[in-house]
Amino acid sequence: MTDIIKQRLIGSVLLLFVIGNAAYFLISNANNDNDVQKSIDLPTIEKTDFKSSIEPMAVEFIEDDQETLLDPHDLEKQNISDADKEEKTQTLLAPAPAPAPEPKVTTPTPEPSVVAKPANISKSEPSWLIQLGSFSVHSNAQALHDKVSKLGLEPKIEKISTQNKISYRVRIGPEHNKQRVDEIVAQLSTEFGIKPQVLLQQPEIKQ
Repeated sequence: MTDIIKQRLIGSVLLLFVIGNAAYFLISNANNDNDVQKSIDLPTIEKTDFKSSIEPMAVEFIEDDQETLLDPHDLEKQNISDADKEEKTQTLLAPAPAPAPEPKVTTPTPEPSVVAKPANISKSEPSWLIQLGSFSVHSNAQALHDKVSKLGLEPKIEKISTQNKISYRVRIGPEHNKQRVDEIVAQLSTEFGIKPQVLLQQPEIKQ
């Protein structure tokens, strides 16, 4: 056998020896503990009757004292005295109630009967205007005016402003006779070859 094998055998024998001693030691200690546990006597407990009761406790309520505000300048008394003075002055200044007036008994007077009178309505006669022409230049209107005046008629030039424009209208009238209007129109058309415009004016109602 070689030296290495011998060393291994010796080591294994020693290891087995150590393990065996350790196992023996542990087993012996376990047995001793069991013996000690068996030899211990447990004390006996006497049975006693246990009764529980709840006793009311005395509760003391502490009331907080109300805080008192200090009034070093006696403002409250002063305000009360001022209020009393105002009430007294109001009672002195209050006028005495006036006596209630006695009810007056009045007899109703009969109202006079009013008869409506018809209003006096008068209608004016209708009238006509004969417009010969309208011009933007005054000299043209004046030339036509002069020609018509030579026929014994009485034309007029009216200045009209419309939409920032000025026009000059040559007119005859107003004429209240329709027959006379027709004669003037025929005369103008014959002399100057123009066709005048006849404008009817509505009559005004007077009351």
